Amino acid sequence: MSFKNQLNHFIDELGISGSELAKISGISVSSISRYRNGKRIPKPDSDVIKILAESLEKIAKHRNFPGYDKDVLSSSMNQSLLSGLDNFDYNILYKNFDSLITIFNISMQNLAEYLNYDVSHIYRIRKGERKPSNPFNFVQNMSDYIIRTYRDAGSRRILMSMLNYKYNPKSPPNDKIIDDALFRRLCHWMTTSSEYDNLLNDGMFTPIKDFDINSLSKDRFLKNQTRAPKIIKRQEEYVGIEGFANAMADFTFNFSFENSNEDITVYNTFLFHSNHDSGMDPYPLMHSILKVLDKGIKFNLIHDVDHDLKFMLYDYRFWLPLYLSGKFHSFCMEKSHEDSPFRQFIVTTKNLAFIGNAVVGFEKQARFIITKNPAEVEYYSNINRMLLKKAKPLVDIYTAERESEFHALIDKMISSVVYRRAYLSTPPLHTISYELLDKILDRSETTPEESEKIRNYILVVKKRITKLLSSAKITEFLPLFSEEDIQKRPPALFLADIFPEKSISYTYSEYQQHLAETIEFADNNENYSLVYLDPPIFKNTRIIVHQDIGVLVSSNKVPSSHLVITHPKMYRLIERIPIFTKAP
Repeated sequence: MSFKNQLNHFIDELGISGSELAKISGISVSSISRYRNGKRIPKPDSDVIKILAESLEKIAKHRNFPGYDKDVLSSSMNQSLLSGLDNFDYNILYKNFDSLITIFNISMQNLAEYLNYDVSHIYRIRKGERKPSNPFNFVQNMSDYIIRTYRDAGSRRILMSMLNYKYNPKSPPNDKIIDDALFRRLCHWMTTSSEYDNLLNDGMFTPIKDFDINSLSKDRFLKNQTRAPKIIKRQEEYVGIEGFANAMADFTFNFSFENSNEDITVYNTFLFHSNHDSGMDPYPLMHSILKVLDKGIKFNLIHDVDHDLKFMLYDYRFWLPLYLSGKFHSFCMEKSHEDSPFRQFIVTTKNLAFIGNAVVGFEKQARFIITKNPAEVEYYSNINRMLLKKAKPLVDIYTAERESEFHALIDKMISSVVYRRAYLSTPPLHTISYELLDKILDRSETTPEESEKIRNYILVVKKRITKLLSSAKITEFLPLFSEEDIQKRPPALFLADIFPEKSISYTYSEYQQHLAETIEFADNNENYSLVYLDPPIFKNTRIIVHQDIGVLVSSNKVPSSHLVITHPKMYRLIERIPIFTKAP
């Protein structure tokens, strides 16, 4: 029996109305109505289930109706939430199934054996090419596999956070109760919208489009810094979030006196987002990095990618806009100790070592040290050198100096792609007519050399897309701008791939013509789909997702830069960006 049918059965059996249940439970009449008609479904083990069970028990006692125990009612309603799986959206199941495989790095062979499926069939379900023969059993067995297999502390932290399951650590329930609760929640989660979709939709890429160095360098940095920076004679110690802000200020101030152009190496397993108890405020670090960049020095950043996925999204949002500066080398530890009880932070320069340590869950009591002791500086510099040798590239960054490498990479990526999605900020160059292009270039007063380079590149792009469409499907998400939008902030031709020295903006009539040419292109190419975005997501950014290969994030701001993300865990996050569209 589905949840809505069971709730209606209880209401009918007790002889009450939905309004009466709403009054006693404190749940709104409209919410009760939606639960009854199936337009809304509560989560298993949620406060709603608890309140409904207690309210129904109270009504039954008042009416001398036996058999209505709140614990039995809660259990019954929780079970009913698993029985309505015949009407769920299969796309959600496919996406969340893929998420679980990615999050827990599940062996497809082991999973297939447990579920009694052929491995190839599991792959097809993951890609959305096949439906499980019995979706109810599939969801239950998959949930059971996760609960039974991933019992280590790190996996449990991820699962509990993902399912929003909490308990009082001072009086934890036994393992059986925890397993049952996680099982019910996971079954429900697999067939409902993912929390991570909400996180992504809530602005994973907001820092890219809104990135303002001056803003980030002032207000947020001064929030926790409690004094002016000072000269470190030999060694200084700092504690907690306030201490971290002061430490970053002192580090930046003392580094400014160094006469060195060596790269700075940063190893970090702390979380950097201020919206969680375990996170450090990222802006003191960002301010320090920006100050150091003023000296023309580059960074080697070594990340930990075994964090809880939800927190990693916040962490990743912080680093992405900095990567777009093109002044970073990004690495990760392929296999880190995700069950380690410690967080670590090591920054080394020619004359400074900045070290931080904390126990997981007690980051607000973190202890940081900045030392000028030559022996200590050399010791920690050697640690960072060894870590760099063990680290693998996480994000590859391309600027004008690597233009030829960038184009070689693009040709390689598209040679094997079968499906590509592109989130654009302006109409794509492969659809523009040479007549319109010449009109824009003439109006923009580009030099003959610049115009020739742009025309040659347009030819390359058109050949590329023609070849790609012969064997692959392409979907491009295109924003729609009003005349008022373009007058306020004219969008620019997306020329980032050739690293132009200046931007070339559209007029409204030019934009309208290019949009019309793009629509015509879509009408004439069966493997090409166009989806309209309203409101626009980006103004100067493009994201291209080559399915199962990698993601390209490009900034059209001069000087242009590109991030190429091929780490499986990272690009799969971006592959699942939810997009809200409207018909043309």
